[in-house]
Amino acid sequence: MKGNKGFYVYPASPSELGDTIERAISSVDSQFSIDSWKAMDIVGQFINEKVLSSIDNADYFVADISILNFNVTYKIGYAIGKKKRILLTKKSSIKETHPTIKDVGIFDTIGYQSYTNSDQLKNKLQELDKGSPIDFKELVDTKAPVYLLETKHKTDWITRIISRIKKSRYIFRSFDPTEQPRLSASDAIDNVSKSFGVIVPLLSSNSDGNEVHNMRGAFIGGLADGMGKAFTILQQGEDPVPIDYRDFVKVCSHPSDVNEHIADLAGKIAEAYQEDTPAQGRDRQTFLQSLDLGASSAENEMRTLSNYYLKTDQFSKSIRGEAHLVIGRKGVRQVSNIFANKRSRKKQLKKCCFRFEARRLQAYKI
Repeated sequence: MKGNKGFYVYPASPSELGDTIERAISSVDSQFSIDSWKAMDIVGQFINEKVLSSIDNADYFVADISILNFNVTYKIGYAIGKKKRILLTKKSSIKETHPTIKDVGIFDTIGYQSYTNSDQLKNKLQELDKGSPIDFKELVDTKAPVYLLETKHKTDWITRIISRIKKSRYIFRSFDPTEQPRLSASDAIDNVSKSFGVIVPLLSSNSDGNEVHNMRGAFIGGLADGMGKAFTILQQGEDPVPIDYRDFVKVCSHPSDVNEHIADLAGKIAEAYQEDTPAQGRDRQTFLQSLDLGASSAENEMRTLSNYYLKTDQFSKSIRGEAHLVIGRKGVRQVSNIFANKRSRKKQLKKCCFRFEARRLQAYKI
């Protein structure tokens, strides 16, 4: 047995969810020791030193995602960052509320165990010692050391954040929901682990898509905290930061506040650059694990594409000037196809004219 001390977190509502979980915990075999978090979200007792140390000292971490919760999602990210064995549970009889797992992504790729009663949950908890932590590379991308969670709408606020990052002279990678509709857990873990610094802006409750964006932000923020990265969580206005987070979330009441917070993070990133922290676990990777197939988003490959780009025959033709390229963002391929179709139609029209003319001349001769 690898360890038998666990820590379980779950949403405070609905109450039937907590009742089922507590019954399962109380009936688990004596060889296991599982502590649960029972504090309500609103009392400001969830994220504190006692809870963080409970996760640090636990052999495994369990979280219920029947109802997605900002606090619970943050702690899942934190536990993964600390390389804890994790188990996600979901009560199948609880109706999902917005945002759903399908909307947010992340958890559908991590995987979770479904249950309907305390007996089923107890059996799943007793299988925890057979699991292993989620492994991730610890090699930092020094060419693009910052990771940013972008928003769906490019407002003045997020534009200012991006502008200040660029003025700090840091190349950054990002998750852009306009380019990728969903965020996978593997992408988030990989990008945070590669970073010296992580920036998570939270949206106010009157912003379109705030529920999905903030849930992703909670997971990424938790990952950065657990991995010990320099990170900042920025909130536009006072709402809707949970009380538990107000000690370290940077509230931006005025656009100029962004400048100060990004400058502060830039200094922490510079400190991280100078620390002697060699990557761990490099020799544990298999050949397949060491392969780098590139980022899922092309925008994040600006500095690394040359390392693994395959030079095809089409590439060589374009270099020699034997092909015409239409360069741009999404939609360019459709425009290129339109031009190609027009050229094809012109050729077909010419062939039809030649055939018609040949037939006309043949009829005239007859």
